[in-house]
Amino acid sequence: MITSKNSINLNMLAEFIARLNNIDEHHVGYCGEKQEEILDSLTNNFSDIRIDDSFSVIYKEEKIIAALGADVSLEDKTAELWGPFINGENPEELSLAMWEDLSSKLSDKVHTFNGFYNSKNIHADKFMKMLGGVKRGNHLILKVVNKDFIHEADLQIKELSKERYDDFIKLHEDAFPETYYTGQEIIDKIDNHNKVFVIENGYSLSGYVYVEGNPKFKEGNIEFIAVSPTDRKKGIGTRLIKSSLAFLFDSLKIDEITICVDFGNSKAINLYKSAGFKEIYFLNHYILEK
Repeated sequence: MITSKNSINLNMLAEFIARLNNIDEHHVGYCGEKQEEILDSLTNNFSDIRIDDSFSVIYKEEKIIAALGADVSLEDKTAELWGPFINGENPEELSLAMWEDLSSKLSDKVHTFNGFYNSKNIHADKFMKMLGGVKRGNHLILKVVNKDFIHEADLQIKELSKERYDDFIKLHEDAFPETYYTGQEIIDKIDNHNKVFVIENGYSLSGYVYVEGNPKFKEGNIEFIAVSPTDRKKGIGTRLIKSSLAFLFDSLKIDEITICVDFGNSKAINLYKSAGFKEIYFLNHYILEK
């Protein structure tokens, strides 16, 4: 039966999601693949509403056999779908039952749902089509592993200094005029785990890369990279990525780095591959308007 409110066991739910999300045919791009990481997300920063109102869970003999969640943003009335994750028979019936339950909990709080599913997740594709969802894009996930990375020191690359803050802000905001972090917000986030690395060219910057590390979960992200238009096609982007990986792998002891790139962005894909990243899977992006 579908759980009532206040009865979701987050440890059990995190274990269930982690187990299925490591299988391509069940994989959802938003959720992560490590139980500890998933539990931390569910406990600390999942959704703008109560966790019990953000999930529908189905049990059989006190074990979870299906789950569907929505990571809700109340500000713009959107949600990222976690699932449907199903480990049982009649997946279409279970998916629709959870959707009806979750929709009733969310009421009018969400107008747009985003789904991000592995291309091999056939059940998710059917689920979105049943609800009238539309495929909006394809993305490639690439990964580089610490043990396979060869560190080469690059003495021209250094951490961003205060004297270069204005140059960095201009380069960042010229490259990304409308994005989730402004140049100043990136500067404010710099600490022992979050770094901006740059290559200088006289009195300007040839390029920069901003990375964030999470040693607790041995994860890291390359958030932004930009090269000045006058310094492109010189290998600067590859050098910046390699130096940022050296920081994440050597200083923070990160195990692996994964990135998501629009499948049509061949320049970015080739750039990351030149720095050692390898393709691992494709994801399809769906949008569902309620």
